[in-house]
Amino acid sequence: MKKISIYAKQEKNLTSVRALVREFMDEAGATTPYVRQITCKHKATTVLDAELSKSMAAEPYFQFSFKGGAVGDEISLEWQDNKGGTGSATSVIR
Repeated sequence: MKKISIYAKQEKNLTSVRALVREFMDEAGATTPYVRQITCKHKATTVLDAELSKSMAAEPYFQFSFKGGAVGDEISLEWQDNKGGTGSATSVIR
């Protein structure tokens, strides 16, 4: 099972987002399917849409910023792996 830890903070009209996709390793330590695409939305507007390659880390960490956002707004992050698996998470901007 994969999980996303997401944290967003607003400061001076700029929202900083940090996200970690966890548990992309099996029990033996072998890498399982890799994250192929990740999308982040704020108020139904896509603020990040990235297509990734196999060279990404087993537990990829993302950090990016976008203009706008307000304390209390919700952001969502979705990922898809190369085998069709998906996951998502939401967080509130602090």
